[in-house]
Amino acid sequence: WAMGVFLIANGSFYLSYLFGWFYLWTVSPQWQMPETPPLSLILMGAAGVAVLAGCGVMEKLVRGLRQQRDAGLGAGFYLAAALG
Repeated sequence: WAMGVFLIANGSFYLSYLFGWFYLWTVSPQWQMPETPPLSLILMGAAGVAVLAGCGVMEKLVRGLRQQRDAGLGAGFYLAAALG
């Protein structure tokens, strides 16, 4: 049931974004997208790499737990949380 609630919440967020876009399109047709993106592509790429590294750390920790190894588990969880 939790996955259903999660999907409903994500769907409502997505629909709110669509509503905002259609609202700006109909009420304010002179509104245009900004020429330069507000976020740096380099920072977005670095954040993506950090998230992938965090996923890799979590995968390594799960493999270790399946093999009954829990050495460095706490530090690994802190590292994965810090990476995203």
